[in-house]
Amino acid sequence: MRQYLDQLPIRTIDFNTPADAAPHEQMVSWVTQMLEAKRRLATAPSEHERRFYSPRCHTLDQEIDALVYELYDLTAENIAPVEGR
Repeated sequence: MRQYLDQLPIRTIDFNTPADAAPHEQMVSWVTQMLEAKRRLATAPSEHERRFYSPRCHTLDQEIDALVYELYDLTAENIAPVEGR
């Protein structure tokens, strides 16, 4: 199994380098916000709250995707199949 994992383009983070640490912190923040927004969406007692949290989840999802694409230097051509285009 290790032989397959070694082939994955997993990016290592140097937490002593601001250029690496800052995107990591941003990602952690957005994922934390996403988890909270998803929890609130799932338990929203009113349509008004669902209308608030649904687009919030969508926006956070887009922000997370964009940061991943940036971290891996993906081009529009690379991104298209990931997004089903």
